[in-house]
Amino acid sequence: MSGSGRRTPPTSARGGAPSGRPDAATFRRRRLTVGLLALVLVAGLVIGGRALWGIVGGDRAGSADAGGSTPATPTGPTEEELANPVACAAGALEVSIDLTGDTLRHGAGSDFPITVTNSGQVPCLVDLGYAGLELALFSGGDRVWTTADCHGERPEHQEYLFDLGYSQTTTIPWQGRRSAPDCAKDQNFADAGTYRARVTLHPVSRGEDAGPAAPITQTRVFGLE
Repeated sequence: MSGSGRRTPPTSARGGAPSGRPDAATFRRRRLTVGLLALVLVAGLVIGGRALWGIVGGDRAGSADAGGSTPATPTGPTEEELANPVACAAGALEVSIDLTGDTLRHGAGSDFPITVTNSGQVPCLVDLGYAGLELALFSGGDRVWTTADCHGERPEHQEYLFDLGYSQTTTIPWQGRRSAPDCAKDQNFADAGTYRARVTLHPVSRGEDAGPAAPITQTRVFGLE
């Protein structure tokens, strides 16, 4: 029996180091384990972040689509359309008879301003010659006067390229008399009464392949006193 009273700590079987203190190999294993856990955690955060961003980004894109897309901006005519203009379709033109009043003076005659407007989507051709633009005056079923008889100095065909929204006015004079073929002279003055002015705008012909096209007509009633 020793008199010092001290106890010698137990030693390990490998070299006498105290058994309660981990050796270097254990430290390395722990560090490796901690490093692997850190890598797994970082990888999880990256993957989770990407998934979350995809959800949020998809919702934003969906909301933008649900809110309606911006309407396409209409484009102007192409170079080919400008270089090879087509005849104006009936639905692309507006025609008006712009009399200053509804009553004209008997025997005095009047000017008939005819305005044509391109309300279509492309530039197109209009014939404002007397073969393309005709004005006729009727009293009931009686055709009193027409530019087909008396066209004045207007050429037979006079084509114009009408740009989008373009308007042009052609003024046709009437002397207040009846007309006859070849604009025979000394025709009687039209009688007092109610008349109907009718404008007919014939489409520009583009050959047999173009096919028939319906003319555009516009009428206006006026009185002759």
